[in-house]
Amino acid sequence: MTGNKEDSVVFGVAPLEGGRSTLMIGIGAGAWKYMSDGKANTIDLSSLGIPLQVIVYGAEDRAAALQVIETHNRSLGLATLDLRREDFGIKAD
Repeated sequence: MTGNKEDSVVFGVAPLEGGRSTLMIGIGAGAWKYMSDGKANTIDLSSLGIPLQVIVYGAEDRAAALQVIETHNRSLGLATLDLRREDFGIKAD
């Protein structure tokens, strides 16, 4: 990060019924530009009691973005589970 707040993403966590939470991530124009060449913004929610770290990064296109995930998983000795055809959109209860 540059230290410039305009380069940062913003986020909010809303606890929901049933132990679920909604994570909202906002990406302003400055953060979008900052991440456009592969730089990342990171969010660690463990201090809020949510065991989740989020990495938001830019890439030239979808294929390049997927390659970052593949490379990361290989470095950890993990196989990538391809769920691109699944719908992970929020659904009404």
